[in-house]
Amino acid sequence: MPKQQFKIIVTQDENGYFVASVPALPGCHTQAKDLAQLKKRAREAISLCLEVAKKIFHINNESKIALSSRLLSALIQWKCDPLTDI
Repeated sequence: MPKQQFKIIVTQDENGYFVASVPALPGCHTQAKDLAQLKKRAREAISLCLEVAKKIFHINNESKIALSSRLLSALIQWKCDPLTDI
């Protein structure tokens, strides 16, 4: 399986900590005192966010995505076609 790449936004807070955010994965953030540790933690955070997404959306190797019933209900309520609108 090819490696996935994600853009990471790195900032530094007022206490000197580096903070990493992954725009493609809402809620995926981490922090560290140095950039080497931040890189390691960012990879871990991305891995965990993807693991959660796989469970929520029932992603597996056989099918790219099988929408959960809750998401499908929301899409129907919003009148979205899950095959073309997301």
